[in-house]
Amino acid sequence: MPAPGRALRGWETEACALASLRLQALGVSVKDAAIPATGMLDGESFTGSPCVGGLRIHWYAHEVVLAIRVDDAAEIYSRVSIVSRPDNDDEESHD
Repeated sequence: MPAPGRALRGWETEACALASLRLQALGVSVKDAAIPATGMLDGESFTGSPCVGGLRIHWYAHEVVLAIRVDDAAEIYSRVSIVSRPDNDDEESHD
């Protein structure tokens, strides 16, 4: 059964904003917290959790894009997006 919060309008934006706040509390510099899911190449995770958006962060000397997902238990989590992986040849075209 999907998380009840998914029925609320704008829940994807709220999930990304919360992930951004959590990362900032850990000292991560969030450069762009408004990458919509349509601007991401990341689809569902292997568990079926949808990508709801992305964050561009600066961590030490690296800039990466994180894909934000929300699972069926309403847990918000982030993973490095496929556009930030070294083996992705199309990285520049998706920034």
